[in-house]
Amino acid sequence: ATIDDYPYSVEGTNALVVTENGGQLIHIPQSSFDENKLTFNGTCILDDKGGVNIHGVISFTGNYAQHLRYVYSNLNTEKWRNWILGYINDAIPAVKLNSYSFLGDGIKADTIKLKVNYSGKHFTNISGNRIYFAPSIFRKVSVDLEDIDKRETDVFYRYPSESNDTITYIFPGDYELQFIPELKEIESEYGLYRSEYVHNGNELTLYRNLNIYNQIIPVEKYKNYFDLMSAAKNSDKQRVILEKLSD
Repeated sequence: ATIDDYPYSVEGTNALVVTENGGQLIHIPQSSFDENKLTFNGTCILDDKGGVNIHGVISFTGNYAQHLRYVYSNLNTEKWRNWILGYINDAIPAVKLNSYSFLGDGIKADTIKLKVNYSGKHFTNISGNRIYFAPSIFRKVSVDLEDIDKRETDVFYRYPSESNDTITYIFPGDYELQFIPELKEIESEYGLYRSEYVHNGNELTLYRNLNIYNQIIPVEKYKNYFDLMSAAKNSDKQRVILEKLSD
């Protein structure tokens, strides 16, 4: 197989590349986190019955783009649609993918841009005159973290990465914002997590960033990683509260 045939990155390892002149053993260099970016820019329109309609663009660079090309060329249509749904199906019950399309140069572009439209009927929780929802919907952190004193091996990632979300929520005009989570930022030598909300009228925008700086986190440094991912996981669960205006 050639390097492009692999389903994911093999960074930091040796690989046998097949050429016209036979096999050649090469070392796959390590990329930096900002070469592998996954970005979501979207708008979410909320209704007063618990539903949401999402329009956005997912952008892939580096190893994310390479993996996308592999997935797109090897899955049938149904499995491909399920793969796209996988980015948010942990956040929205029974979410549907209504449409998708590649922008620009499509799958061959250095930065692949995928336009998507999702919808779900049961995104928010409604209690009395209040609406509750967790705005972090795109690849939210749900990893099961092993206890610090029980971890015996290094943490391994396929490649370092950078993930950026800008998600604007538009809520019904007869509701007002009652609560938003505070800015959360934590950084260590192995990564960074930042989450910030900006409110303007009946719009609320979440700016979220998660960076993994290294492919391998040594077990002796696991506490730093544990603290980072615990903070990210807890922050991604935080909910916003909207309250209906009195007549």
